[in-house]
Amino acid sequence: ARALPRGSVLNTDEGITTHWAPKDVGDVSISPADLLPVLGRSVKKRLQSDAPVCCLISGGLDSSAILTLSSREVPMTAYTAVFDEDSPDLRHARELCRFLHVELREVRVPPPTIENIREASAAIEIPSKAQTEIALLCLPLARRIAADGFKVCLSGEGADELFGGYGNMAIRGSKLDDIGWRDFRLAQLDKMARGNFIRCNKVFMAYGVECRLPFMDSSIVTPVLAAGKEACPPGKKLLKEAVKNILPKSIVCRQKDTFQGASGVTAAVRDLLGDVNPVTFYNDLIRTQFGEITRG
Repeated sequence: ARALPRGSVLNTDEGITTHWAPKDVGDVSISPADLLPVLGRSVKKRLQSDAPVCCLISGGLDSSAILTLSSREVPMTAYTAVFDEDSPDLRHARELCRFLHVELREVRVPPPTIENIREASAAIEIPSKAQTEIALLCLPLARRIAADGFKVCLSGEGADELFGGYGNMAIRGSKLDDIGWRDFRLAQLDKMARGNFIRCNKVFMAYGVECRLPFMDSSIVTPVLAAGKEACPPGKKLLKEAVKNILPKSIVCRQKDTFQGASGVTAAVRDLLGDVNPVTFYNDLIRTQFGEITRG
């Protein structure tokens, strides 16, 4: 089995057809004032459910925006994974929930064991260091969310790749022209389709919870990818400008690390495995459990 590229259809007679990537780059101008209501409608669409809906919150810009917009529509409960009580992520998640008057349920994640890593690997079924370590945090979240009776959760995933968020991504983006900037972010979404999206879906569905991603609505993805660097500069400046009036300034302006890195899980796994390379260990687990490495 092999994964199809994102936004594509397989016709067994004609081959693979990709149908949504923007053809024109640089002549689309999406302003912060345009973006916020589109994101709001995407959130509202994903609140439609016959079962209770909650929201994941990491303390970063993306999940904070989703929680803020969703709490305007319905009473929300937020969940965050707690590995390090002194984490800046936890401090900002608490700050936002106080600001919004939203209940925050903190899910303690114990130091990882080999069995925990094996469980995470078995759940996501892909050989990825980052996704395995994120799964170590998300499995306890999924277990608690399901136990509390929720069937759907919202997540802020995808915004970093779409808007060009993390440090190295923003630095590289600053050196690209409009087409290169679009293609670079497209490649990031391709990578997510083989990693983040698979992990997100499988980790939460392991406990019968559907994880929905408002940032990945086509009404957002298509115009943002088609926008040139002036309209959508590296460093998530478009998104920051769009949400600056609905979030605390401390969250809009903060420097954010990766979810697994900021939580301390990456360092804990490194300490657990000692001299063993984590990538080698994760790949060996996949081979043991599934017989081969599937790259997608």
